[in-house]
Amino acid sequence: MTILNLKREIEATLLIKSWSPSESELREISRKIWEVRGRLTRAKLAEIVSSVVGSFTHAVMDGLDNSDLTTILMMATKIENK
Repeated sequence: MTILNLKREIEATLLIKSWSPSESELREISRKIWEVRGRLTRAKLAEIVSSVVGSFTHAVMDGLDNSDLTTILMMATKIENK
């Protein structure tokens, strides 16, 4: 599992329009996602991303399918060097 795949999945899940996280920031996001495990929500994911990279531009959509959050959680647990 690559860190870039996790980045793409986060972008798709949060509908991110603009951000430029470094590899170390993505690893920190991965670590924080892993810490919340089964309690990951879209709002929590946005909070994690914001806490690591600061502000970012994304769309807010209500009523979306949360199955992609499971994918992100699985990806985060496979990132090496936490």
